Amino acid sequence: MTLRMLSGPILFETNSEETSEEFKAVFESVILKKCYSEIPEWLVYVVSEPQGWNGRIFRAVECPAGSVYAKLLLAATSKQGLPRGMLTVHQSGGVQRLTFIEEGIEKEVQLTK
Repeated sequence: MTLRMLSGPILFETNSEETSEEFKAVFESVILKKCYSEIPEWLVYVVSEPQGWNGRIFRAVECPAGSVYAKLLLAATSKQGLPRGMLTVHQSGGVQRLTFIEEGIEKEVQLTK
């Protein structure tokens, strides 16, 4: 895994049919369960409206606790990965970069819509 300083939220893949409430249910019951056996009471987050990128649809997840981002990155880059694709916007070597992580594999990508 590349050392990075996140400079934005983490975005998770969704689809055009999935509502915000459905996305949150999947995020908590599937994605966060890969990081926490029981979701802590202090864990709060905000989910954005859907955003398109490279023919895919994502929702940004913002959380004030940096440890949550760290756990999500570790889970996403593990051999098992997470059940949905994930985008991170981060600083590396003083340059803003975008990384797509799917099935445990990281790939630096271009910011095009």
